[in-house]
Amino acid sequence: MPTLKILGTGSSTASLLRCPSAISVVFPHKQILVDCGENTQIQMLRYGVKASKLDMILISHLHPDHYLGIFSLLNSMNVNKRTKPLQLFAPADLLDLLRLNFKVSQAILNYAIDFKALPDEKEEIFYEDEWITIKNMQMQHRIKPCNGFLIEEKNTRRSIYADKLPKDTPPETYVNLKNGLDIKDENNILLYKAEEYTYFPKKSKIALCADTRYLPHLVNQIKEADILYHEATFEDALEEKAVTTFHSTTKQAATLAKNANVKKLIISHFSARYQSVNFLLEEAKSVFEPTFLAIEGEEINVN
Repeated sequence: MPTLKILGTGSSTASLLRCPSAISVVFPHKQILVDCGENTQIQMLRYGVKASKLDMILISHLHPDHYLGIFSLLNSMNVNKRTKPLQLFAPADLLDLLRLNFKVSQAILNYAIDFKALPDEKEEIFYEDEWITIKNMQMQHRIKPCNGFLIEEKNTRRSIYADKLPKDTPPETYVNLKNGLDIKDENNILLYKAEEYTYFPKKSKIALCADTRYLPHLVNQIKEADILYHEATFEDALEEKAVTTFHSTTKQAATLAKNANVKKLIISHFSARYQSVNFLLEEAKSVFEPTFLAIEGEEINVN
């Protein structure tokens, strides 16, 4: 099943309590980093997210707290002799910044970066493979483009009913069953039928909403998502400030989650003015009970 690892939960102002935005999204076949604020690679080291296994980076928008960490991360992967190609989806202007960085640092990469610009104004599925699709969602922020991401599973890999198998079952039996193969003994007698010992987990739907004003129309796109990861920069009493700065409040994020009937809301991107964010959680829970704080280092099973 896919998992989220929270790496950064802060907003634009530097804080000793929280790092800027970054989330690791891991599927069985692909590891994705969504946003890469300053200090992201340190957080990856701290919380066991291996850069060597990173397949893709998504950058929502070009405010510094969402992308400044990418330069040091790309450099460290180069120093560590990475050769595996990296997919990078971001606003088009990031490519100019990357080229300038590589030029002035005289860096020669050991690996290829497959850069693709995200759509400026339209919404579309911009990535698809055998297992997942990723669609951008247009956010409303002080900078354009600013994208949220909707990641949906197309197919899932078989999982094992582990309690049905003996504890001394050989590892290769698990592998073959997960691949849909029946298990027979040396006399061709059926021991384990794949359909009886495995199941296909529910297909997951993950909605990641970066910096944005409250957008009620997102309900249709994120409807019944397993996880809505949404910014909640401000408390409810600062709704006017949220509007003028193109951010959201706790109760706005919770209202969107409630109206979209999502399974779980995770709020993040907290203003540096807050030493403790527990009261932000209580505000959101008063509207939508299954709300949780994004906590750096925490791993969340999507299903």
